[in-house]
Amino acid sequence: MTLAHQQITREWWQRHRANFDLHVSELVLYESGRGDPDAVHARLELIADLPVTSVTPEIRVDCPDTLKFDLVKRVQARFVERAKSRPARRDAGPAIREVVTIDGVRVVFDDGWGLIRASNTQPALVLRFEASSPERLAAIRTLIESELEESRRAFAR
Repeated sequence: MTLAHQQITREWWQRHRANFDLHVSELVLYESGRGDPDAVHARLELIADLPVTSVTPEIRVDCPDTLKFDLVKRVQARFVERAKSRPARRDAGPAIREVVTIDGVRVVFDDGWGLIRASNTQPALVLRFEASSPERLAAIRTLIESELEESRRAFAR
């Protein structure tokens, strides 16, 4: 039964793959390269032409429980304002496509995104980043972490 489902999935992707903007992460490439050599070859052949995205692991930043939610809200507000003022500010950096404020703040660019959210289980913030290249990943991470640091300094005053 499982084999039949796998075959149906392969056939569906062969017919519909062109309808999607597909990317593959470095982790998927790594995992696809493990196991039975024949299966490895088949998996890697399927994803060989997909662009590879760069991603970070989950990054935890210590932050007191008494501050973490307010700090995330401040970062949210800064990015919402930055996104609104983007056309008028030359120093605002790459255009922000969207700012998602559900469970933290996810700042979406044309070629990647950055996320900050308060951990529900630890006195920490959780950060994640993904981008089309290692260079863009570094730029997005620097921008998001700079806003976080500026917001943290504002609370320290």
